[in-house]
Parts: sequence; structure tokens; C-alpha cells
Amino acid sequence: MMYKVKTLRLTGLAGITASLVMFAGDMVLYGGFYGGAASHELTRLTMSEVSVVRLMIGGALGPIGAILYAVGFPP
Repeated sequence: MMYKVKTLRLTGLAGITASLVMFAGDMVLYGGFYGGAASHELTRLTMSEVSVVRLMIGGALGPIGAILYAVGFPP
């Protein structure tokens, strides 16, 4: 029984960490909180001017978050 509790805690922590990593990747790529009607236009303008370093960092955080999501998805 104790093994299951430890496993659930580990997978829960991995899932929370994954969500934070994905959020950080989105913030690195898009650089802010946009909402409403201007969201699409601001996102397009932001992505057209993003530096290569930001693109690489944001793109690298996606797969890391995805792996953590897979670990955080208990069977």
C-alpha cells in the first residue's frame, strides 16, 4: 500500500511540474498574457519578431513537459 502512495505522489508531482514547464515554454515563446479580440493579431506580431534563442528555448521546453506529463499520468 505504501508503494502506491509514493507512486501517486511522484506522478502527481511530475504532472504539476509538467504544467509549469509547459507554461514557462509558452511564456518564453509568446511573452505575455493576451486576451480578447486582439489576441490573434498580437500573437502573430510577437511570433514574427521572436529571436532564435527564444524559439529554441520555448521549443525545447515542450518535449520536456510532454515527457513529464506522460510520467504524471498514472496507469
